[in-house]
Amino acid sequence: MKILPYLFLSSLIFASTAFSKKAIDGSEFVGADYTIDFPEGWGVEPTEGTDVNGTYFNEEAMVFQTVNVVLENMPKGVSKELYLEASVVNLGKLPEVKEISAPSPAKVGKYDATHFSYTMDLGVLMLHSNVYVVIEGGGAYIITAGANDEGAATFGPIREKILASFKLK
Repeated sequence: MKILPYLFLSSLIFASTAFSKKAIDGSEFVGADYTIDFPEGWGVEPTEGTDVNGTYFNEEAMVFQTVNVVLENMPKGVSKELYLEASVVNLGKLPEVKEISAPSPAKVGKYDATHFSYTMDLGVLMLHSNVYVVIEGGGAYIITAGANDEGAATFGPIREKILASFKLK
């Protein structure tokens, strides 16, 4: 099982490659199991397998925003509630994580999801993240959307538009 707490740490690493070799620039990402749309001006980088990382960075304004999707197989015999509880507990073990909200119901596109948020102190920036977990067809689609302080102020409507575009095939 992939480690949920490190999703945004990996997105920071992928951000530099997204701008040096953009696989897609602000368009629909078509994965094996899903599609998701990113706005124009975003670097979109397929990562491993069915995963994708979309990133927007405005160096002049120091605005950083990112959305990544990771598909995990749901472990057999593990309930949705136990899976989500373990994710939140493991995330809370990271010393950089300062706040975690309680999970709550949400929608991602037309799908029921569970949402929680957290803040990470990465030293050079505070990363404010929203996690949405859609469990469908034996898979957990983990969509993590985050921004630094400067990016968080304008990220809500952008994040909602990206989430609304999520479709399973």
